[in-house]
Amino acid sequence: MMPLMSYSNAIDQGVPTMNAKQHLLIAVTLCAMPALASEPLESLCQQKAEEIQRQLEIAEQAQNRGQVAGLTRALQGVQHNCSNEQLLNDAAREVREHTAEVREREAELSEAERSGDAEDVRKRTAKLEEAVEELEASRQALQALEAAQ
Repeated sequence: MMPLMSYSNAIDQGVPTMNAKQHLLIAVTLCAMPALASEPLESLCQQKAEEIQRQLEIAEQAQNRGQVAGLTRALQGVQHNCSNEQLLNDAAREVREHTAEVREREAELSEAERSGDAEDVRKRTAKLEEAVEELEASRQALQALEAAQ
């Protein structure tokens, strides 16, 4: 292994050194690294950011300060922490949660039917229908995200 030597000793001994173009290339690369690290948002995240921005504009026009503050935080969160994988995982989690809710509502309806209380059956049927609609909406959202990927 060659011992380390000073820059001037390297030049004196004819050791190849970097020229000005190489120094410039390294400097430009180092300056560009932060820009590369903050690449544009992934496509699904970009769509989500655009939707939040649209809602933010509506809230600003309506002068709804609370909603503006919440949407501003949401937009910042998407811009700094969003990934396609995260969005897909969140959508899949929602489908699982809505599926569990539908099962729970089905069990409640079965229990109401066994009790014979017509009003309770009507209420439980309505809750089940609502849960099924939410499940279908979450499935469609997941499919849309998967298709957009």
